[in-house]
Amino acid sequence: MGALLEPTESPLSTINPRNRYDTFPHLNDDVDKTKRHFTDVASTPGTTSFWSRLLFSYANPLVALGNTRQLHSEDLWELEGELRSTTAFEEFNGHYERHGKSIFKGMATAYGGEFLLWGLVVLFSTACNLVAPVVLHHVVDTLSVADIDLNNLSVWLGMFFASRFVNAILSIQMYYALEMIAIRLTVTLKTLLFQKAMRRNIQTKNDSNVVDISNLISTDVNNVLWAAFQVNKLWVIPIQITVAVWMLYAVIGFAAFAGLAVIAVSMLASFVIARFSGIAFVDIMKRKDDRLSAIKEVFSAIQIVKLNAWEDKFADKIHKLRVVELSAVKRFLYLGAVNITIL
Repeated sequence: MGALLEPTESPLSTINPRNRYDTFPHLNDDVDKTKRHFTDVASTPGTTSFWSRLLFSYANPLVALGNTRQLHSEDLWELEGELRSTTAFEEFNGHYERHGKSIFKGMATAYGGEFLLWGLVVLFSTACNLVAPVVLHHVVDTLSVADIDLNNLSVWLGMFFASRFVNAILSIQMYYALEMIAIRLTVTLKTLLFQKAMRRNIQTKNDSNVVDISNLISTDVNNVLWAAFQVNKLWVIPIQITVAVWMLYAVIGFAAFAGLAVIAVSMLASFVIARFSGIAFVDIMKRKDDRLSAIKEVFSAIQIVKLNAWEDKFADKIHKLRVVELSAVKRFLYLGAVNITIL
């Protein structure tokens, strides 16, 4: 009788708090072992060598672990230094407050130097891409003569392969660095929005003229980040076009200006289409705001909706708004396809 009254261990207490996956039962016993093995490997980005960061080889243990089992949150590295949300926000907020709470000026002073540095990398990558036609022209000229200079040909081909290799390394580093800047910028902008939401007056919360915070976080922040990625192209692409036309002029003479005229006409047509694309994009944002406002209305009054069994009514309303939004998206994508065809 005493044995029956003894507290027995609950089946729930025997379950490992770590995640277990019925899909991979043969891997469950190795979860803790692989975790201990991975944590013993000094492969965090901040503690690795220069060559490891250059080639991203520090990520190999994590990739190998991901091929063995599903990754857990504790398998990932802790954010370091300026990538921490507190550090990133304090860095940006100082510039933001110093320049009259201007987001553009804050971005320019906080990240302008980094954008300029990686813009020079973009320029170098573009130059590496322009090396290919130069090498091709020189190889054709070398092979067209009776006495082929193999040493000179080898130098040019070696320069070509070296440029491609360096371009491959630098372009990946460039995209990685821009992604890190995007993470920091995302943190700062969303933190500013959350602070704004916490300070909003209750009387103005339901004002129709006040911008919805959820729309800013879900849509507009991403548009700012997209613009940050494209800003270097504003000055790199004109240089690329100028150099390309000069190279054509060196090969075919004044006929290159005919190609320049075609480029000018195509750019003019692209400019016209871009204006319509801008109008279509604004329409997409407006339709998306309408849909998100309807969804917010449903969730803010979900008890009333459930009480009156209005689920189908609001579902039809949201579906109709989504159909209108998709039609605007379709028009925007069609204009983009036409623009790509012209260019």
